[in-house]
Amino acid sequence: MPRELRVGDDAGLLPSLSLALADPHAEVIVLEPGTYVEQVVVAPRARPLLITSATDDPRDVILSFDLRQGDRGASGMPVVQDCATITLDADDVTLRAVTVRNTFDKTAGADVPDSQALALRTRGTRIRVERCRLLGRQDTVLLDSPSPAQVRHVRLTDCLIEGDVDFVYGAATALIEGARSAAWAPAASPHPARPPSTRAGSASPG
Repeated sequence: MPRELRVGDDAGLLPSLSLALADPHAEVIVLEPGTYVEQVVVAPRARPLLITSATDDPRDVILSFDLRQGDRGASGMPVVQDCATITLDADDVTLRAVTVRNTFDKTAGADVPDSQALALRTRGTRIRVERCRLLGRQDTVLLDSPSPAQVRHVRLTDCLIEGDVDFVYGAATALIEGARSAAWAPAASPHPARPPSTRAGSASPG
């Protein structure tokens, strides 16, 4: 049987997803209903991994963090794309039926620089994101690659993606099936800015 860990508030459960990920043998992590305020990085690991809600309803489990690209990390430098609420660096990861949101609100302050605030970033390959709600403002989902020479494959199925500019972008080869998008407001330009690493057409809506 796959090694399963459960995360939640009840006694006997792990209190955070990050703590569950510290177990290198975990193959299934089940999140009980609740809001988990933490920035999560799924580091490379030897085994495939499933992260899923206990109820199969993404509205019940929310992974939430508030960080923008211009915020400074421990080094004193801007965190840039490390602002994502969850980053999937491992291969063979499935994220299922959860909400991932970056709560930074670029409209709250005037002329805030580097206001991109990612919800999800992937750098592994054979990544599956299924029935998730991915919520942000600008640059909500980055399907990335460690380098141009490394091909990465990502599949998004039946997800809601919310933002206002560059909902989905990046260098990975992506298949997007049954996705719905929701816009906060029309972008100021009809041609949203795209970072140099993004190839037009690299994300294929289903």
